[in-house]
Amino acid sequence: MTGTGTAMPGEMFHMGWFIGRGYGLPTWNRTWTGNATPREWVRGDYFVEWAQALERACFDIMMFADTAYVPDTFGGSAKTYLNQGHMTPMHDPASLVPVLGYTTKRIGLVATLSTTFYHPYALARLAGTLDSMTGGRFGWNIVTTSSRQAAGCFGVELPEHDERYDIADEFVELAEKLWASWEPDSVAIDEASGIYAEHSKISSVDYEGRHFRSTGPLNVQPSPQGRPVYVQAGGSPRGIRFAAEHAEAVVCMAKGAENMKAFRDSVREHAMAIGRDPDTVKVLYLIDPVVGETQHEVDARVAIRDASRAGGLDGTLTMAGYSAVGGLDLANIDLDAPLADYEPEEGHRAVFEQMMAVGSTLREVLPTLDMAGTDLAGTPDQLAGQMSELIQEVGGDGFLIGGWDATRRRIAEIADGLAPALRRRGLMRDGYSHHTLREHLLEY
Repeated sequence: MTGTGTAMPGEMFHMGWFIGRGYGLPTWNRTWTGNATPREWVRGDYFVEWAQALERACFDIMMFADTAYVPDTFGGSAKTYLNQGHMTPMHDPASLVPVLGYTTKRIGLVATLSTTFYHPYALARLAGTLDSMTGGRFGWNIVTTSSRQAAGCFGVELPEHDERYDIADEFVELAEKLWASWEPDSVAIDEASGIYAEHSKISSVDYEGRHFRSTGPLNVQPSPQGRPVYVQAGGSPRGIRFAAEHAEAVVCMAKGAENMKAFRDSVREHAMAIGRDPDTVKVLYLIDPVVGETQHEVDARVAIRDASRAGGLDGTLTMAGYSAVGGLDLANIDLDAPLADYEPEEGHRAVFEQMMAVGSTLREVLPTLDMAGTDLAGTPDQLAGQMSELIQEVGGDGFLIGGWDATRRRIAEIADGLAPALRRRGLMRDGYSHHTLREHLLEY
């Protein structure tokens, strides 16, 4: 077994959608946004349609980002975010999972939950409940949260970057003990004896750690997966070590084949160093494909995308988004000053380094600035070929669709255009052989 691993031509890979807007306001006030009214999206109708479209397309994962604060990084004010409905409002994605679970049957549903602001007992109880409600399709996107604004909302001090991952290690350890406090066969449901659960198979945990303590046991019975699937997206060295130790799926936001390969190699090398089979750590690359029916349409849409990133409202929103997640106010950066002269907030170095890898000044970076990893463009068949070539070149296990565009038109382009093209090449599943998210991921 090697540390890099490569996919053979035509080898199947996983597909998911990373919803950067989370359970928040979808794309609105644009030509193709349709009826994305407050009533519709807050009630979950819009996301139900989205999930059902992805399930018809045989996607493995629908994943929700989350933030628990109103951003005010860009220009030192919340004005842009609130006026434009950008990154706020954002509701709790865990509350959306049961709705999507009831209206779909097989697609995995991943919600972002923070180890900095939850207690392990509360999260273990919630995640166990959601995994049962979805029939074993729940995944936990483990984040440590780098926002001091979020810490302020919760009224706590934000630990330093590496300490947050130390806390997360302990958090996961305790959560796993709580999930294991009920043995798999502890629920007897024996009507003859009148015994629902065997008390001898349910034990306290009596955990005393540096950061957390709990007597246990959990008062939630075992879920279909035993515990949720762990997903992680940290790009720092400490974050990669955490992912290699715990994650079953890792989100890679790196841009370009060279950086994508380096990221995956690092994850796999760290996994092997601690005795994990690296093939059980699925690396999923974030992409933002431009889809068109003809090359002429593709070229025109790429030109529109690049122009919008560099100026106008879309450019402003892109900079506002990057300011919030990158810990650096792009509104106050000289377009032609070296980016190396600026210092992002603690905990945001990885995002900032992604910018500097593209260009030395903000003016150079702006045309490519987004939060969706690698840009691809083409007809559905061309995109399928590009994705296959990328996997063959860098290795990896699949892709997550990203980007801020969340219109019904965009969803149809991916679910009804790209997905069939992938299946025609034998690159994507054409049905579900199993019921749980973990089984889907381990299938290939």
